[in-house]
Amino acid sequence: MNDWKSEFVNVNNYRIHVRQTGGALPAIFLLHGFTDSGRTWSRLAADLAPEFNVFMPDMVGHGLSDPTDGVIPVASFAEIVIRLMDHYGVENSGIGGHSMGGGVATVAAAKYPNRFNAIMLEDPSWSEEKSVSPLFIGTIEGGQEWRNWLIELRQMSVKDAIDSLRVERPSWHPTDLEIFLDDRLRCDLAIFNRLDFALRQHRRELLTRFQSPVMLVTGATELGGNINSEVAHTILSLTHDGHLAHIPGAGHGIHREQYERFRDAVVPFFRQYAA
Repeated sequence: MNDWKSEFVNVNNYRIHVRQTGGALPAIFLLHGFTDSGRTWSRLAADLAPEFNVFMPDMVGHGLSDPTDGVIPVASFAEIVIRLMDHYGVENSGIGGHSMGGGVATVAAAKYPNRFNAIMLEDPSWSEEKSVSPLFIGTIEGGQEWRNWLIELRQMSVKDAIDSLRVERPSWHPTDLEIFLDDRLRCDLAIFNRLDFALRQHRRELLTRFQSPVMLVTGATELGGNINSEVAHTILSLTHDGHLAHIPGAGHGIHREQYERFRDAVVPFFRQYAA
């Protein structure tokens, strides 16, 4: 990972931090979830790097990218991805996203279907409603608890915070724990009240616009996963060429909770369709 590239790109009046594995290889853009950063994909990127140039941007308010300067729709992150592709001269790419990043990948692949040759959605946030209400995470009880937890985490020493996370997440790789903590220490707390999560188009309509193969990766709802079997069937039935990878023993953070199983599903998918 020491030879990966790291730089800032000016997009839509924001400095966006981008990591890439490098090389004149087919591209894949991987998009992180809420309060994460592009570093969350480090292990997967390392496994993809021999065959792909993997781009891992930090979205606005996350990682090393600029903080928000006002309300910003999460759907607009899709335009940031497209501008980054243009900046790097990438005409076609694979795309993948976790949670919030899955929503961004959905919007990007629906609005620009000719730019993406493979789409991976890891436990995306899904609702049958036309828009998500309330729009801002900071206005709901769970979001307030989440934000308060981050504040408490920032008041701990790094050692105490890591020890606490290790108890809560005993199956996680040490690297994932370190990145998880660092991301939560860096993210702009204003994102809880400034990111507008509503989609103006029904998700079903967005999915029908996909023109490339889709892999939906799901965990167990009883462990915190968003997508049950019925919803998974709905999502895949609306896509052009749908593939399901259900990962036992994982909840929402599948790529951290059951990395090997996640990798063994996702890498062959990208190898087949994004190369």
